[in-house]
Amino acid sequence: MSKASTIAGWAFGLAFWLSLSGSILVLCGLAALQNMCDDVPLIPMRRRLLQLPPFLTSTCALAYSFQWWGWALQTAFLALTTAYYVARFKSSGVMIMGGCATVLAMQFANDQLLGMDTASGKAFSRATVTFVGWLLACTGNFGMMVASAHLEAPSPCTKGDAQCPAAAAKATQAETATEVAASTA
Repeated sequence: MSKASTIAGWAFGLAFWLSLSGSILVLCGLAALQNMCDDVPLIPMRRRLLQLPPFLTSTCALAYSFQWWGWALQTAFLALTTAYYVARFKSSGVMIMGGCATVLAMQFANDQLLGMDTASGKAFSRATVTFVGWLLACTGNFGMMVASAHLEAPSPCTKGDAQCPAAAAKATQAETATEVAASTA
């Protein structure tokens, strides 16, 4: 394993940790904001926090549903990234999913930041937690995508591995080709 691959591995791990921490903060922040939804004075506050028209903020289920779907996509991205990393397999599909999750996280962070201008008290604190969570999630996602491009993709088995018939067959073919080339020369 090269030094560059080791550095990329550490960068990937740090980015994954940032993304996971952000996802946990988003979970806490969204749950706390949704918990405040039943308070009567918060109904106009929801419109300002999420920058939504009144018909979408009539219930909390509508007001935060898109952000909850974004959190679900973020969680799925982290789960798939973990599975593929443990299996030592690279997939461009997982990175495309990560790109979508990152764009949504940036949009949600922007929504929370704009809404914090008029929020105060508990709403401000909870919106801040959600904002920081989305910011960490999108930063971590971007870092994982950049670092994963520099990770080495190890071969599933080596030339002498008895449990890998494909590698053994390729090794035999290469040895045969070398012997044929040597005998004709």
